[in-house]
Amino acid sequence: MLLRKLTCAMLIASAGFVFSCSSKETTEAYDKYYGSGSKERVEAALAKAAAEADQVASDVAVAVTSSNEPKRKSVPADVEKLLNEHICFSCHRPYEKLIGPAYYEVAQKKYSIDRIVALVHTPEPDNWPGYPPMAPMPQVPADDVVKIATWINSLAE
Repeated sequence: MLLRKLTCAMLIASAGFVFSCSSKETTEAYDKYYGSGSKERVEAALAKAAAEADQVASDVAVAVTSSNEPKRKSVPADVEKLLNEHICFSCHRPYEKLIGPAYYEVAQKKYSIDRIVALVHTPEPDNWPGYPPMAPMPQVPADDVVKIATWINSLAE
């Protein structure tokens, strides 16, 4: 019985010797990947991932700053009062298309203040294809339209 146990132990030991790392290079490669070298490998992978994340963040920042998104200006209190009083906000917003074009879009057309006054009092639908025609607003005092038009034109700056 003892002989049988010793024989089994010898076979297992010899099999381990035969299938173990036989050369120094193999042992070093195994240690580099699974042993002490694994820490260096993990650190290198983390450094590479951090560099890639920084590059992506940089690309996104460039894309955001180079987009055609306008720098948004707030509506001054006196102009906001006029826009509410004359129900302009029911169809227009400063930067978003609603029923009519955004004031920012109007500013991009570079109309003179007198032209904007005339268009508020007597709209010309051909100027804004794709939008429903604006109702004439002759009841809005020209002085109020001048204040609004001055603000609209400031959006293009």
